[in-house]
Amino acid sequence: MLVSVIIPTYNSAKFISSAVNSVLLQTYQAFEILIIDDGSTDNTKQVVEGFEDDRIKYFYRENAGPSAARNLGLKNAKGDFVAFLDADDLWLPQKLEYQLDVFREKPGICLVFSAFSLRFEGSDKTQVKTFRNFEHNRLIENLLLDFSNTVPYPSTTLIKKSVLDDAGYFDTGFFSSEDWDLWLRLATKANFYCLNRVLVSRFKPKTSITGSLNLEDIENVNLQVVNKFFKNNPDKVYLKSGALAAIYYALAVSYFYRNRKDPPFRKIFRCLLTCFKHRPAFFCNLGKTRFLLRLFIDIIPK
Repeated sequence: MLVSVIIPTYNSAKFISSAVNSVLLQTYQAFEILIIDDGSTDNTKQVVEGFEDDRIKYFYRENAGPSAARNLGLKNAKGDFVAFLDADDLWLPQKLEYQLDVFREKPGICLVFSAFSLRFEGSDKTQVKTFRNFEHNRLIENLLLDFSNTVPYPSTTLIKKSVLDDAGYFDTGFFSSEDWDLWLRLATKANFYCLNRVLVSRFKPKTSITGSLNLEDIENVNLQVVNKFFKNNPDKVYLKSGALAAIYYALAVSYFYRNRKDPPFRKIFRCLLTCFKHRPAFFCNLGKTRFLLRLFIDIIPK
């Protein structure tokens, strides 16, 4: 079984070598590596050309964003399975081996993802992200109602190429949440499996594209993703109020933690009120109650 590893990159010359090496060191060796250079102006091409391995293929395109880059990789992929790896992330050596073992044991699934560790730029601090609350028999509900805790991180995934071809690739009309949109489409085709062990090391820069996005813009994109899903899946409309509540709760949390020293309380309460309007029972959860308590403590004059 051939695995096509797609690595989109943009001005990541200082990272790309480590990312490629983490693939070359896999215990499972039947793969091809497609490096999609999304208009880099640094020496990424020269770094890639330093590898002497016929399995590595380099593609250059004018800058159009990570979704377009991944789609170019998908169009050129020859594998039975597809794996994505961001240029500044790293795989642990047994990542592909363990995930392919799951596909052999559970042939009906279409995607396997894993836990991952976070390493932070300029810090020795690390953090582990697991998915202990992921319920395999409630996949679509997980992705819609608890997306901030259950949506797979792209570098952790291994996907059947045939199902990807059927569901369609990344929607380049979305500047964020494009992975969430794709996972929702895949979830209507077959189930996912969460291998809850750390197989990927994710790099967290001090500033990232997602972290710098305006939250109002993220709100609009997430609403578009949800509306698109329910337009194409009217039989799931009973989940819409919960999905909208989840969006606004996640926005409230983001507003709070992005501006910890001076939280924009008016925007936070707008989001919480909208969340409550869509699904009052959304707050009957210990974790969400803790957030509300922390929020109200902040409001109390010191």
